[in-house]
Amino acid sequence: MSLSPADATTITAHQMGVDQAARDAELEWGVDRLPFLVDAELRARFLLAQSQWSEVLNAAWSADILTRDMLDLVTRKAAALIRGWAKLAEVASEAGHRRLSPDVWTFRLTDGSSAAITRTTAEAAAEIRSGRNLRVYTLEEVAHLIEAAGFVGDVKDAFPGAVVTGGRAPPTDRSWTKSGDDIPF
Repeated sequence: MSLSPADATTITAHQMGVDQAARDAELEWGVDRLPFLVDAELRARFLLAQSQWSEVLNAAWSADILTRDMLDLVTRKAAALIRGWAKLAEVASEAGHRRLSPDVWTFRLTDGSSAAITRTTAEAAAEIRSGRNLRVYTLEEVAHLIEAAGFVGDVKDAFPGAVVTGGRAPPTDRSWTKSGDDIPF
């Protein structure tokens, strides 16, 4: 037997509320950061609330018949977890921890698409979750790209102040080197 449309809608509404509370907290504080900014006791209570929510949600979705008590439990556990996210933020803030304040540099690529660079992975995750249609890179990823394109560093070393104005992948067809003129040095 499957759940009635009304029961499925109620469960979905609570699930959406819990998911939104988590997304909001992660946007504000960083992905997986907030639970680590509070003491172990509060963190344990929060993790227990997450576990209980997961169990109740799974039980509700897999129930042959959803009783009023089960639906009330879904409502209570969802509300508890939403309050839990708010409590983590409150305690972290009172302890002097700062919300994520991402530095994001956005720019347009030559193909017309948009991209962004952030300092950290947490800031990148926050930017991605903002829903903007961007390719997001961290400074660490940019460092890897610079290292992979070693010739750019070589040019910068040889010509201090040189400006990179464009780039393209090296040609895959190098047959021209065999038929071209020899360089006389």
